[in-house]
Amino acid sequence: MKKVFETVRPFEKYRTWFVKYKNKIYDLNNLPNDFIFEANLDLSYLDLQELPDLSKVVVLGDFDCSDNELLSLQGAPGLFVGGSFNCSTNLLESLSGTPKYVGGDFDCSANFLQNLEGAPRKINGSFLCCFNELESLKGGPEFVGKTFHCGINFLQTLNYAPKFVGTDFICFANELISLQGAPEGVGGSFDCSENNLENLKFAPKSVGGYFDCSFNNLMNLQNAPRKLGGVLICDGNNFTNNSVAPGYVAEYKYIQGIDTKMMNTMLQNQTRKTIKDTIAFFENVQRKSKQR
Repeated sequence: MKKVFETVRPFEKYRTWFVKYKNKIYDLNNLPNDFIFEANLDLSYLDLQELPDLSKVVVLGDFDCSDNELLSLQGAPGLFVGGSFNCSTNLLESLSGTPKYVGGDFDCSANFLQNLEGAPRKINGSFLCCFNELESLKGGPEFVGKTFHCGINFLQTLNYAPKFVGTDFICFANELISLQGAPEGVGGSFDCSENNLENLKFAPKSVGGYFDCSFNNLMNLQNAPRKLGGVLICDGNNFTNNSVAPGYVAEYKYIQGIDTKMMNTMLQNQTRKTIKDTIAFFENVQRKSKQR
């Protein structure tokens, strides 16, 4: 069972760095090295432009400095945060100063980051870097235990993306012209919708949830994931009669758990009646496999 920590927060009334912790008063700017907060440390919504010097402090719970006016993470706990680290909604242009280890989620969304230099190499929870000005994922984590969300940025490729993502990989609403750099497999869903993709080369081979490539410039579904645990969503593209015709997409996109490459091959250049028969065939195979 996950331990529940108390939350420690400065006395806002006096605008000082004094906090009450374990029935004692501490000055955050004058803590001894390797001081351990067995608590959540909440510095959010304080209009901060800089952090107190916590670089040698260990926080066993969550550290939250979100919704301030921080230009830098200098002073943030630099060694260990056992829970989640939240620096979202600030004015950050760099992640320099982040902890070497974060045990939960890492949220740096809604800043002005152009890359992820300085981020921890491994995140056991989710890594959220959406709503930035990212042109590259360079410096980002290699391992993300849950969701990786880099949507609503200016990425053109996924180079330097994590090699492992435990659940969802979300990169919608960027300027992607290629999926190069995407992980070979994700445990959850993969969303690359609302980009400038003309093909699905470098798409993950295995997706445990849904695969959303809608509202791109795709001509066909070649290189779509071979293994798909959820639905394939592909409306809003430039399919032609030589690939998957627009009139057939609505029927195609809700087929679950199929070999999409085989399905795409069988759908090409077929009549509506034949396509319906093909879909019925795959649904029947799927139904029988579930009954076993």
